[in-house]
Amino acid sequence: MEINPLEVIRSRKSSRTYTDRILEPEVKVRLLNTLSVHSTGLFGESLRLELVERQPGEERKMKFDYGYITNHHAYLLGKTKKSPDARMSYGYLMEKMVLEATRLGLSSCWMGYFDPDFFTEIHLSQDEIIPAIVIVGYAVEKQPVKERMIRIAIKASQRKSWDNLFFLGDNKAPLTPETAGQYAEVLEMTRLAPSSGNTQPWRIIREKQSDTFHFYKKVINSSYEERGMHDVDLGICMSHFEIACHHLSLLGKWEKRNPGLSAWEYKMSWTGE
Repeated sequence: MEINPLEVIRSRKSSRTYTDRILEPEVKVRLLNTLSVHSTGLFGESLRLELVERQPGEERKMKFDYGYITNHHAYLLGKTKKSPDARMSYGYLMEKMVLEATRLGLSSCWMGYFDPDFFTEIHLSQDEIIPAIVIVGYAVEKQPVKERMIRIAIKASQRKSWDNLFFLGDNKAPLTPETAGQYAEVLEMTRLAPSSGNTQPWRIIREKQSDTFHFYKKVINSSYEERGMHDVDLGICMSHFEIACHHLSLLGKWEKRNPGLSAWEYKMSWTGE
């Protein structure tokens, strides 16, 4: 039975404590098949993502774990060029894999802080980076107290309200679910997108007279911004927006068409057909 992608978006949450259980063979095959399908970025560029595994109990460990993560041994990652747009495309494609992993019954966790030398399978040239990785696996049934405290500290289950994220015509008039009309659910799925430290650095302005949505970046955390993580976050939210549009048969395309509507940094536009 086909699973509603919007329900997958609603159900997914970050997990930091995993069991030693390795990926089921059928799940691994389906993940690899999906990796081969999702290989084109926002600008038509080719971007290869990979599944990397380590054996449970292997002596070699990640040197630095962000956010208290234990028993991790399966990772989704890839390499891309050192540019904000490349990071955005990376987040856009990787989030599709995160949601596919969720659909297959796996838990996951985005990581922007990690040791790239841990992944000897990935060979980087001077102008290439691994913007972020995603841990995938089977989470423990009950979250440990420390993980629950971390989620509370970063407000992992909370999201900004509509009036902080979505606007109509300019960056002052809020866009409401009522005025969003058929795009209300699309924007709600975008609001639910994960981000570094749950900062949600995206702002979206809808044109008054058309189904055109302009995506902007608002710097929330200077450390995340310096590492390019806010740009990855923008790609993640764009992935949610596109997936919801396709599910609701709202056709459109991504393009660069900066309308100069805001002091925020312009990133991308979705033009409805």
